Amino acid sequence: MKYRGLFIGLTTIDIQYFVEQFPEPNKKVKTKSPDILVGGPAANAAVAFAHLNNGAFFASAFGNNSFDAFVREDFEETRVQFTDLIGMQKKNPVLASVITSGQNGDRNIFTHSPDAISPELSP
Repeated sequence: MKYRGLFIGLTTIDIQYFVEQFPEPNKKVKTKSPDILVGGPAANAAVAFAHLNNGAFFASAFGNNSFDAFVREDFEETRVQFTDLIGMQKKNPVLASVITSGQNGDRNIFTHSPDAISPELSP
């Protein structure tokens, strides 16, 4: 039996870097090409649900920015029906840079959350 699910929450842009080991302070590290992914707890749950059930609906306040087409394409490819609650508003995305050690899987996450969105949503 197939189910449908509604997910509401955060959409992030995750930039994933892999390093052999974490550097000492003040060292520069070269990495392979990073993975740039759409993330966020609710977004990831919607993608997993869509993979299993083909009926995921996801609403998020992502906004108009340089990643909006990338986000829409990603949700289309993963069969998530996406509604951007503030699609017409200019808004910088929530960014997360994840550095993961290939040596043991440890990771550090650096995030940037822009200013809060306007509380006025239109239908």
